Amino acid sequence: MKILLIEDDADKSVEIRDFVVGLSQNIQVDEARSFNSALKAICNRNVAYDVVLLDMSMPNFDVGAGEPSGGAQENFAGRDLLMQMKMRQRMMPTIIVTMFDGFGEGQSRVSIEDLASEMAQSFPTFYLGHVYYSQTEDAWKTNLTKLLEGIIN
Repeated sequence: MKILLIEDDADKSVEIRDFVVGLSQNIQVDEARSFNSALKAICNRNVAYDVVLLDMSMPNFDVGAGEPSGGAQENFAGRDLLMQMKMRQRMMPTIIVTMFDGFGEGQSRVSIEDLASEMAQSFPTFYLGHVYYSQTEDAWKTNLTKLLEGIIN
């Protein structure tokens, strides 16, 4: 099984990767850390992913010497990637894994529940659901396992 983990937070990425690799012996995880590197991985027609674990907020570019900040943090980058997947006919089963309960600011703030409802309507064939990640609680592991059950088995 091949998983694409799209996550810009290094600690969260390690914890998620270690957890999913522990679920089954034949899980391989590729990683992307920004919108652009995720889009490149998704568009690579030589690689097919069984599932995408997608963060909602991330920078536009990978952090590096030429781009020390990774560019602006995009609140809805995950939703934008889902739109790109649909438009490019690369609709792989996708689970949002986020540690935020809302996105945006002020009048444009959207709760994770409202965003999840929007994504379920917009991407019904490949959006599987969302998991609220917490560094201090393990409930995310149970919730992620439930969403992955049909894919892993």
